Formats: sequence, structure tokens, C-alpha cells
Amino acid sequence: RDEVLDEAELPKRFMAYTTCYRREAGSAGRDTRGLLRVHEFDKVEILAYATPEQAPAMHDELLARAEALIADLGLAYRIVEGLGTLPQASVEPVLPSLAPADRAALARLGVRMGLMRLYMPALLKPAAAEALALLVAPENGAARTPPPGRTVLRGDEIGGAKWQAAMGYLRLGPVAVRVDLAERLAAALRALARAGEGASFPFPAELAASCGLKRDEFLEALPDLGFRAVEREGATFVVRRQRRRERCPPAERKAIAARGRAHSPFAALVALKTAR
Repeated sequence: RDEVLDEAELPKRFMAYTTCYRREAGSAGRDTRGLLRVHEFDKVEILAYATPEQAPAMHDELLARAEALIADLGLAYRIVEGLGTLPQASVEPVLPSLAPADRAALARLGVRMGLMRLYMPALLKPAAAEALALLVAPENGAARTPPPGRTVLRGDEIGGAKWQAAMGYLRLGPVAVRVDLAERLAAALRALARAGEGASFPFPAELAASCGLKRDEFLEALPDLGFRAVEREGATFVVRRQRRRERCPPAERKAIAARGRAHSPFAALVALKTAR
């Protein structure tokens, strides 16, 4: 505060560690009126002060540091810590950096990389499920395992989020589907979307039946798989819920970073420097 940095000393790198509190979602109601319920979490941030010319390289450096931290944790270790499954989004930054040898090593360890989860099929077997159920028993109230051979759970059969992860199930709408079946379902839907005209296709009744899902269950599960159902001329079609934004080619991204965006703070700094 009230400090002017010498440009010759830049870039300067910093790390911030703070304990944060955020209002708990869904806490409104008669029983909580007048109370502010929050949850606590710790946050680590990395940042740097740099000149506009240094900014692109500094951004790449900070990104590499974050990726290295995730890589150092070890995917196989994190899957085990996650009781057998791991959301792919939580490790998405490091996946492109995996060499073929790394992927082969994970495959030898029994790790499967799905569209939504990284998981270990060996931990879906009954013996492993019984051991994992003991680990989540304090939260779940009992060492309960799914009925043998059941790939879809409904109603009271579905436990809490940690129990679902330990038992290898993924919540899709009103049901919980075993992660390997959920991954096959997601892959089949994407294949149908690629083959269909305009990325839409008729309601796949046979696919729903093969997964053990009723029609209404399947339709409610679609948003969690990245799709939605629409009615056209009395028939049900499935379409992608949203398209991913197209990314600029690498050369164009570098050019944008070099000249700066008009709305960025670095553009304002350039204008001030030019005016001076």
C-alpha cells in the first residue's frame, strides 16, 4: 500500500495464504433465520507484478508452477486418496502434459481415464467395496455396500457424496450409476452426437434400456452428461447442452498477449507509459 515499484526491479513474485469464510449455500430457512452460516477453507494464491512486456512470460511461468504442483501430488496417489475415483476436472491442467510412458504406467496400475472420472476398476469389486465401506462408515452411519451386481442405485440406496465416491458411483440426475457404466454411457452419447446431423439425435431408447435406466431417469440424467432433451414434432431428441468455446490458435494467442487486450490493466499501464 502507498508503494511505487521500480520497473527495474520487476518482475516481483508473491504468494498469499489466507483462511477464508464463505456463506453456506442453501442455508436460508426458518430454522436459520438470524444466523450467518459459513464454511471455512484455506486458499493459496500466486501472483506477480510485471511490466506489459514481461506479462506473457510471467503468466506462462505461474501456470507452469501450478501444473507442477498438481503433477507432484501424483495421479495414482490422488485417486487412492479419493477412494478410487477422481473428477477429471480437478486434474485437467496436468493431463495434456502426460507423456505416453506416463499414461502406460497409469494403465499398468489399473487407472482408467474416462470422460468424467479417473477411476480404478479393481476398486469396484465387492471385496474392495467392503473395505472402502469401513472407511466411510463414520460419515454414512454404517459399513454399507451396494447390492451385489447393482449398477444403478435409486432412492434410499444412494448414500452421501463420499460414500458414492468410495463405492464407485456417479450421481446422474435422480440415480447413481456405477462409474464404469456412466463412462460408457457418456462415450456412447458423444459418439451419437458426432454421427448425428447438427449434433442432435433421436432419443436412444435402446441405450437407456441397456444401462438399466427408465426413460424419465435417462432424461433427467442427461444434463449431468452434458446433454439435454428437446421435443420436436412430437418426438424426443437429444442435443448437447452447450458447446465449448473455440480457442484461438497458439500463434494468435501469443500475438494477443504481446499487444495486450484493450480492456486489460496492462493496456492501461501501456497508455500511461506512452503518455508520459
